[in-house]
Amino acid sequence: MVKCSVKFCNRNANNDMGISFFRFPAETARCDEWMRALGRPDLQGIHADKMHHSKYRVCGAHFHQNSFSSMLMNRLKKEAVPIIFPPAAGYGPFFGEDNVEENKQTEFSPGECNLPFFQC
Repeated sequence: MVKCSVKFCNRNANNDMGISFFRFPAETARCDEWMRALGRPDLQGIHADKMHHSKYRVCGAHFHQNSFSSMLMNRLKKEAVPIIFPPAAGYGPFFGEDNVEENKQTEFSPGECNLPFFQC
């Protein structure tokens, strides 16, 4: 079963039909960036090619809407990195409040948010 690798995210392909699940990038630098973003020490040190072909996936709910290259939100831009995490996961500020310039997520009001994970 395909499920999201983000701590405290319970999404899986069987129950969440409207959301895409993305493989880790095969390129080492990008894969390392995703692993750092997820804060999963148990994944650190796994080679990028192995991660790319593994069971580990990240669901689309953890990507900013500008990270997608399609309106269906089923394809990521090459530079996409997961940046949206549940507050309970301990990743730091929700929606990047301390990183407004980098993430640009705080510019959206709840009424404009179309992210399916937290339902804004």
